[in-house]
Amino acid sequence: MSLSLRPFTVFGYWVQTCERWCDTFQATGARNAEDQAQMGAADIGGTLRVCRVAEGDLSAADKYTAFLNPADSRNEGRDDLEPDMPDYTLGLDPYWTVFGLAVPEGCLPGSPGILLRGERYGDVVSAPSAGAAEDVARDRLHDRHGDLLVCAVVPGQVTAADAYATFADPDVRAA
Repeated sequence: MSLSLRPFTVFGYWVQTCERWCDTFQATGARNAEDQAQMGAADIGGTLRVCRVAEGDLSAADKYTAFLNPADSRNEGRDDLEPDMPDYTLGLDPYWTVFGLAVPEGCLPGSPGILLRGERYGDVVSAPSAGAAEDVARDRLHDRHGDLLVCAVVPGQVTAADAYATFADPDVRAA
């Protein structure tokens, strides 16, 4: 039996800089794609926190920020960012999928506790723009006394393929 390669997009962030990250890998499954991402990060000496893996060659729509926090001052003056604007060609309130890590309130992105307590998060939100969808997802989690480290906002309704993992560390299991 031969296993075919399919595209999987891995979403996450760099612990050292809190920059959002995504890339697509040809893999036999979601876990294989995540492993490829982690090996690539290790090759360059970086620490990557994966928040979700989805099947397909997907692009993030959150072009308004390069960092977990859209208000990060390092966004200022960057030429690769675009303002968050509604795209009315998608309808009045199109669907967006927000991927991130749900963490206890006040947990910092570089905290080692994220590996054990940072839960992979995905939410489908109807909003006029990617930035508005991110705000709604953050508010929903904040209402439940948690913080959301958003790693990506993807247009449309996207189903995560990483059912093998609940937490940032895919080998940690819920008790």
